Amino acid sequence: MNEFYLGDARQGLQRLAEQGRRVQLCYLDPPYLTGRDFGAYCDRFPSDEDYYAMMRAVLQGVYEVLDARGSLFLHIDWRTHARLRLLLEEIFGAEGFRNEIVWCYRSGGRAQTHFSRKHDTLLFFAKSRGAYFDAMQDPLPRAEVRSNHMKRGVDEDFQDRVRNLLTQKDEAVVFMVVSSMTEDKFAEAMRPFGGDILQTSLSIKDEEELKCELGKC
Repeated sequence: MNEFYLGDARQGLQRLAEQGRRVQLCYLDPPYLTGRDFGAYCDRFPSDEDYYAMMRAVLQGVYEVLDARGSLFLHIDWRTHARLRLLLEEIFGAEGFRNEIVWCYRSGGRAQTHFSRKHDTLLFFAKSRGAYFDAMQDPLPRAEVRSNHMKRGVDEDFQDRVRNLLTQKDEAVVFMVVSSMTEDKFAEAMRPFGGDILQTSLSIKDEEELKCELGKC
């Protein structure tokens, strides 16, 4: 049965704890410490410390009602991100951190004296390593571009293709890093030497076109 509670989150969390109830998921979208009155709610606090004292009580209350497989998503922005991340690590432990999700947007004005603050952050913390997580059954498709600037090492398929080339007589493998040459100039420079293209950082379509430029269609 769904149950809605309208009121102070601290009181609602205390009531859940007193009833011995546990939850698996909590999403919090607290005040952002903007110092503004939005009509529907006032985002003003006597001091920053009053705000963080309130958030400590809320986050501690959430931790108490989460079951062993429970998780928390805290939706905040640049104003409070740093201190609330540390506060969460204090309550959940550093090992409780799972992900930092950044939501970027373009609405609103554009700053003239600094980079525009056009993102919110969702901090994802779990109560234990066994926390429940349901990965998307239909994830977003990966882009055709196969490069990955965070990747370390070379995958096994690429290694196998290199080994197969090196088993042939008079073959060599050349690794090139080219950052300021267009595809047609690269093809023109490499055409006299022949050879095969094993892998590039181009999209699959562009890589096939480059192979054709080198007569390897």
